[in-house]
Amino acid sequence: MKATIEAMAQSIADATDQHPVRRVEGALQLSQYVLKVDAIALTILSSSDRTPHLVTNIGYEPGVAGVYEKEWFGATRRRISRHVSDPGGIYPWERSEFIDTEYVNETLKPAGYRNGITRPLTAKDGSIFGFIHTNIAQPSFDSRTQEMFRETVDRLAHTAWAVHVRMTSGLTDREREILALIRDGLSNPEIAERLYISRRTVATHVDHLMRKTATRSRAQTAAWAVRYGF
Repeated sequence: MKATIEAMAQSIADATDQHPVRRVEGALQLSQYVLKVDAIALTILSSSDRTPHLVTNIGYEPGVAGVYEKEWFGATRRRISRHVSDPGGIYPWERSEFIDTEYVNETLKPAGYRNGITRPLTAKDGSIFGFIHTNIAQPSFDSRTQEMFRETVDRLAHTAWAVHVRMTSGLTDREREILALIRDGLSNPEIAERLYISRRTVATHVDHLMRKTATRSRAQTAAWAVRYGF
């Protein structure tokens, strides 16, 4: 019992962390406990080829959650059209073509899972940017769990979007380094001295950062860095 309480306390602490990845990890841990599911994971689609990338998973054995990085889980036309036509839909294995795939028969079922749900994460413009996946060892989800899972995904969407922005920002290593120093309140001369580069080079990087982050002032750029965990 003590270990469970400590784990819950840590999950709550993570869920309120400023860093979006730690925040979503804590939220997923809490979701696993509340939903009483055996495993839950987050994948984010890349901005270039729309392939899914596993961000974090709770409860899956090593290697099992990797099935959710396969091309099948990208934003295919069929999946997009189904979600657009039925945005509130929940599709367990028995309602999805996924039940007949190699991912179920060769990976998930041998690992002990007998059902699962994948639900898209959508941006404000309606585009799909990622998925929340969950699996259980029981043969079916009850209606209450399905509804709670829908609500959980909707609540996680904001934090997951921050992870998406962080992963698809296109910032170089040097830009990330300078962004962190802007976040910490350093001026251009101070950044130049810290990194042993010219003030002109710093100014160029700052201009690039403001363009990539769509910010108009140094204060906005610093706030953007905090919001997205840089």
